Amino acid sequence: MKIPLGLLKALDRFADVLEGRRVLVLTLFSLLYFTGTLGFSSAKLLWHDELITFYVARLPTLVEIWRAIADAAEVHPPLSFFLSHFIHTYIWADPLAMRIPSILGFWTMSLCLFRFVSRECSPVYAYVAMIAPVFSAAYDHAYEARPYGLLLGFVGMALVSWQETAGSSRRRLAIVCLALSLACAVSTHYYAVLVLIPLGLGELTRSASSNRLDLPVWSALAAGMTPLAAYAPLAFSAKEYYG
Repeated sequence: MKIPLGLLKALDRFADVLEGRRVLVLTLFSLLYFTGTLGFSSAKLLWHDELITFYVARLPTLVEIWRAIADAAEVHPPLSFFLSHFIHTYIWADPLAMRIPSILGFWTMSLCLFRFVSRECSPVYAYVAMIAPVFSAAYDHAYEARPYGLLLGFVGMALVSWQETAGSSRRRLAIVCLALSLACAVSTHYYAVLVLIPLGLGELTRSASSNRLDLPVWSALAAGMTPLAAYAPLAFSAKEYYG
């Protein structure tokens, strides 16, 4: 079907309007996201897995949280429980406050998708990439007191950081952020190690096109996985208990 010329021109003008109002669109998206997500969160009671998060995170100290995970009270690394503990202890002592890390993590991932796509394509495609996850099944994790929403945020940061390592004036900062975001991701969920597949393939493609290995980037990818060594006893304990 042929698209009318008038419609194409109208779409081009609309794209130009969006291009010139990035801050406004991102602000509007953020307001709508937080309004809707906080509304869904307040209307939904904590379910079984979230109650586990609640009882583990409200233990008196971080050492006790670590011991609880080591005793297979949970199957995930400790970072999300540490953050929930901090929020519950110092900011808001309410069960629903446990969902704040996931709410912020999903929002961060959406903004990172916008940033990543806008570097390569028209802002219209970047806006679609930013909004699309809200209409996917992944949005269910945006207001759950579980590690998945937070994990998405760290992976989004890793993606943008990796993109910034190529031809950016902030290359050194991007390399550090890449390592830190990956370290936080694997400290949130063990399956975050799988993000090495797309990032590694992307870096291999980049190396092939430039005929050289970017050792600082590869070092950052490797450094981001180092926390797994500390979590190995926790992972083995969970595997033994849950099979």
